[in-house]
Amino acid sequence: MLSQERSWAFSYYDMIGISGQTKDETVMLPSLTVDKNFFAILGLKWKYAPLSGSQLDAGQKMVINELAVEKLHLPANPVGSFIKFSPQNIEVAGVVKNFNFGSLGDEIQPLGLFIVPDTAKSWARGTGGCYLFAKTKPHTNLPTLLGSMQNIFKKFDADTPFDYTFMDDAFNARYKAEDKLAAIFSIFTVITIVLAAMGLFGLAAFTTEQRTKEIGIRKVLGASISSINGLLSKDFLKLVLLSIAISSPIAWWAMHNWLQGFAYRIPIQWWMFGSAGLLAVTVAVVTVSYHAIKAAMANPVRSLRSE
Repeated sequence: MLSQERSWAFSYYDMIGISGQTKDETVMLPSLTVDKNFFAILGLKWKYAPLSGSQLDAGQKMVINELAVEKLHLPANPVGSFIKFSPQNIEVAGVVKNFNFGSLGDEIQPLGLFIVPDTAKSWARGTGGCYLFAKTKPHTNLPTLLGSMQNIFKKFDADTPFDYTFMDDAFNARYKAEDKLAAIFSIFTVITIVLAAMGLFGLAAFTTEQRTKEIGIRKVLGASISSINGLLSKDFLKLVLLSIAISSPIAWWAMHNWLQGFAYRIPIQWWMFGSAGLLAVTVAVVTVSYHAIKAAMANPVRSLRSE
């Protein structure tokens, strides 16, 4: 099944002016020109399907989405009604459920889809450029299929280069900036954690060395390895918990403001900060415990004899 359209959803769309309810009102509506196969090949869902037996590509007809029904102040089920569009009125042939035909960073907009036959001459002279949509079956031999399509294309137009784009590639290209930003943040996050762990490791080593004799005395008096580890870890955990308490509100504020630029966004959950805090505490405990356990297991006689 093939489908053509004059304006590609991932590139651009037209804006048309439609007469409103009053004489001076004009409603600007985004629009695409498509053929009748467009709906099936993209898997669009009908809110109000075309009337039984009606031919979508016969005459001046348009399919609109749910938001367009609201914006144009049409009846709840406008199928069969007409829209004031110069030079003549155009029939509403059906209503599709809202779908995002732009970036997911933007809200869904009203949309009008002009239906024309796939044999119409307007495809050949379309100023906006014409695109052919082809839906392939799973496990299709793509090189062979593309070669066959190119041969058919060259029969009708030997001068224009045969160019194609996969839908998933076009979709992913819209979010390259976000992908790069995520990769950069991931790299800097790993570097920050490693540097923080190294700094904590060195500070723990220095602190343990300063309290070597204290640890030796406590061990002679019967202190266990776990109590010594807890003694040394306690001061570091206080600093880590304080840093979590200070950084969490700042991180929430920064992420909240960044997410406001997206129409569709995830909510910021408490467990995200809890997970980050737990990771910080775990890194601190593991780092400090290494030196604490090493000092607690050492022979206390050596540390006391050095006095």
